[in-house]
Amino acid sequence: LQARFRDPVFQRQRLHAKTGWIRGASSLSGYLLASEDAILVFSILINYKKDDTARTNNRRFKELQEAVLSEVLQTWNLN
Repeated sequence: LQARFRDPVFQRQRLHAKTGWIRGASSLSGYLLASEDAILVFSILINYKKDDTARTNNRRFKELQEAVLSEVLQTWNLN
């Protein structure tokens, strides 16, 4: 995951997760250290029918997972 989550919002080992992938599903589950006193648990599961186009490329789903978690952390830090 170190190669994927390079955005500064993920610094200081804020993300602890496990990936998963089988044909037709991509997942990422774990927890985020949102602040010193807040741990957020998450599971992102994406089901799809592979059709060999860019819209069902697993890289696209990895980018979506990163974007979702980045948004959660950025929003959490605003509160």
